[in-house]
Amino acid sequence: MTTAAIVASLSVGAMLGCLGPCLARRLPPRQATWLISVGATVAALTAAAVLVLVGAALLGQLSDLLGLGHWSSSILRERAPTDPGVAVLALIGAVASGVSLVLVAIRRALYTWGAYRTCEAIDGDPRLVVVDDPAAGAVAIPGRPGTIAVSRTLLAALSPFERRVVLAHERAHLAAGHHWHRTVVAIAAAANPLLRPLIGAVSLATERWADERAAAEVGDRRGAARALARVALLTGGTGSTSPELAIGGRPVVARVSALLDDAPPPRPLLTATTIAILFLALAAVVVVEKDVEHLFELAGHVYQAASGRAGR
Repeated sequence: MTTAAIVASLSVGAMLGCLGPCLARRLPPRQATWLISVGATVAALTAAAVLVLVGAALLGQLSDLLGLGHWSSSILRERAPTDPGVAVLALIGAVASGVSLVLVAIRRALYTWGAYRTCEAIDGDPRLVVVDDPAAGAVAIPGRPGTIAVSRTLLAALSPFERRVVLAHERAHLAAGHHWHRTVVAIAAAANPLLRPLIGAVSLATERWADERAAAEVGDRRGAARALARVALLTGGTGSTSPELAIGGRPVVARVSALLDDAPPPRPLLTATTIAILFLALAAVVVVEKDVEHLFELAGHVYQAASGRAGR
């Protein structure tokens, strides 16, 4: 049972990584964004918990810990949930996961702190800044209240309607806090490499979310799609999954196609499947935790019984 639970928990990351791009394309983007970010968090935490639990039986056999915990080393060795080699790999994986998570979290924290400092340093109205840049571009910079930086080159190339779409798109990024969703997924993927496809998925979902809000604000889905396509041509459509929230983010074709269609309907089966996968991860952790807890309880009882016999 423990082995099956371990495999199930570690497989959740792979399943969610495969499912994430589908969620980003087919679900309403707000729902997809939340499912992806919450799912990534659950998958990363449960996988890390399982790795630590699997290695706990091996750590418990260390002489210093045996004395503190009053456990029987023979019980921990004979009834461990996995072979010692697997436990060693689990501990190495847990350490590597933790180090990677901390490094990415620090990098993202520095970016966010820098973004907030940038917004605070802007003179006048920080909500919109027009910059003299030969390259066409627009970006939302997180902060309080956040800043939209747009190049004069891009503004000059767009019609008034297209400018409304661009600004509405960037305002949507700031209003919905899309940088937090991207940050959470990036940190989760650092902890669990199987979740790396979710970085691109949450980027697409948040871009589509901003596209939908912009289209709703201007009241013209097809017009917003044309504006998006034009901006992509002007900026090169080379957006990435970096923390910056730029309107030209890829994949532009999928986003334009989504706007040319009706707003995506909820898909209960796809949503329920995703939630079921997350519950599988949680259930697997509970199973492994209970087995490891019972193992240490047994090791403690055997140690106390052996100590009692030795005392007599």
